[in-house]
Amino acid sequence: MPHFLLQQVSTMQWTELMDHLLSEIPSYTPESLSAALVSIPFPPAYLALFPLLHAAGCELLVVSDANSYFIEAILAHHDCLKYFRKIYTNPARWENGRLRVDKLMQQPHGCARQCAVNICKSVCLRDYLGERGEADRMLFYVGDGSNDYCPASMLSSEDHVFPRKGFDLEFKCLESPPLAQVHVWSTVEEMMEMMKKLL
Repeated sequence: MPHFLLQQVSTMQWTELMDHLLSEIPSYTPESLSAALVSIPFPPAYLALFPLLHAAGCELLVVSDANSYFIEAILAHHDCLKYFRKIYTNPARWENGRLRVDKLMQQPHGCARQCAVNICKSVCLRDYLGERGEADRMLFYVGDGSNDYCPASMLSSEDHVFPRKGFDLEFKCLESPPLAQVHVWSTVEEMMEMMKKLL
């Protein structure tokens, strides 16, 4: 990576950096970018987990600091996009042959936990719950990053959080346990067996 870009990496906000880097990459097309995205390893167990949850009546959401193009390209390639009710992420669009990425949240979200300026996952969850309603529901929250602790901490004792073993969310849950029941997983297969017992 050129030195001037390395300097920018340390100073730019994440979403703005992604937008900038995508404008600096030499010529690419939607097809070449999609080909690169779908080459990323995708745990085969997800191909069983998503339809299992969907068939059990679960509503699946993505809440991610990535972007809509990346997520939808990968899920569509694996024929999994149909299982998801909603995707909360930074919106992406093609403009003059380049993928542009905008912040999901343009206005201050006021999170007391100081989430990234472009996304607070708790705000996303509250938006979803506001649409669906609170009655007769149980949430499964799966994550691994430090920005997943904010939504995990808002869950009730009737809910379940699934932190990936060895990642920031697990450490934060150990340091300050949420009200939700915590189920640490190492493989998708292991997580799926845990979920089956709760459905």
